[in-house]
Amino acid sequence: MNENKLKIIAKHLNIRFPTAQISKDLNYSQGVISQYLNGKRDLSENFIKEFEKFYNVKFSDFEKNNDSSTIIKNEVNQISNDNYMMVEYADLSASAGTLGGAILDNLPDSKIRLVPKEYEKGNYLVVRVNGDSMNDGTLRSLIDGDEILIQEHFLHAGDKLPIRNNLFVIVSNEGSVIKQITEHNTSENTITCHSFNPVYEDFKLNLDDVYQIFIYKKIIRRKPLY
Repeated sequence: MNENKLKIIAKHLNIRFPTAQISKDLNYSQGVISQYLNGKRDLSENFIKEFEKFYNVKFSDFEKNNDSSTIIKNEVNQISNDNYMMVEYADLSASAGTLGGAILDNLPDSKIRLVPKEYEKGNYLVVRVNGDSMNDGTLRSLIDGDEILIQEHFLHAGDKLPIRNNLFVIVSNEGSVIKQITEHNTSENTITCHSFNPVYEDFKLNLDDVYQIFIYKKIIRRKPLY
């Protein structure tokens, strides 16, 4: 039954305090979530859809055997599975200096995300988007609270950044931001950073002041819009 699956999926996602966390993430009362988790209330279709979208899972991936033991289709519950990887998580608003580099085994569950392994090898992070600078109200927007997967890009002397159709997380001595780069001037060694939200003006950064550059890959978790 779905109500039993909810506990199993919450455990699979390493949600340590599921009643409080799911309530906060999906904007449901803790009383309703508690009833869902304890099987005292059937899950609504809307809740299932919102949960699947926010946590990037499918209830259909979790089945019941005749002996009532739970099995997971395609072994998606196994962190060692080749289709998934564990990635460090950072909140850009609370991060100072360079991002990443921690030993995953030493991090608390709240600082780790399990994500599909869809891309080539590299240094990946999941970061939280803060503010509305990349939100122009269109489908391309990144909204406050979104968690996104990024990959570190190493820029060598003379190289041009792949600015076409890419967004970047830029870590500099002024902090960490996610922006579109509209120009990479190799003569001046500068980049021009652009926000989707027209309220924010473009600005230039000297690459000598930049510690790291990451390329945006995909949204891992989307904050509910209501």
